[in-house]
Amino acid sequence: MSVKVRVRRQKLSGELFRKDLHASFLARVSSLDIDNPQSSGESQADFDYFYKTALQLLNQFCPERTISVTSRDTEYITPASKASLCRKNRLMRTGGVEEAGALAQRISKDIANRSKSRLNKISGRVDSKDM
Repeated sequence: MSVKVRVRRQKLSGELFRKDLHASFLARVSSLDIDNPQSSGESQADFDYFYKTALQLLNQFCPERTISVTSRDTEYITPASKASLCRKNRLMRTGGVEEAGALAQRISKDIANRSKSRLNKISGRVDSKDM
């Protein structure tokens, strides 16, 4: 007799701003001339130009990624921590062992902080099942 477990998948998408791209992003923004070359003095046209430029920079330095979080993942796994774990695994496979080790330490601190905040909500005597 086999028991089938139903797994719920939730796909979350969002921008993950990587710290290694932060310096190159700041250098690009500081060298950028934001003035609209075809400025007609209209506020809406100038804002549209600024918005288009900002959106291009965001897509270049902080692309949108989709992370699948399933019901089998533990509660302390967030989309950001799962993306970091995927990055750590990719680094380990390509030989970036030192960087992967540093990333693993950051991930463990994030998980510990998340678990600590969850456990702070439990007060007094609690049934072990509830815990």
